[in-house]
Amino acid sequence: MDEHRTEQRHRVLKSGRIIMGIKAVKIDCMIRDLSVKGARVKIPSSTFGVPAEFMLAVGEAPPRPCRVIHRSISDVGVQFF
Repeated sequence: MDEHRTEQRHRVLKSGRIIMGIKAVKIDCMIRDLSVKGARVKIPSSTFGVPAEFMLAVGEAPPRPCRVIHRSISDVGVQFF
């Protein structure tokens, strides 16, 4: 597999929250890889219903806007912007 990332992601195991929409619907998740520019997010059930752009809170840090660049059944790869 070709590597297209410009920043190395580091393996982590941190709690996170996906925050979606005006009503701030939240989905608990686990952050598995993390870099300055993005992350791999593991979702307990399915990625179905996770929008292309959302806010991601990692641990106690303030939420950051991100967009999905890769999606599987239980993971999304996101890029921060």
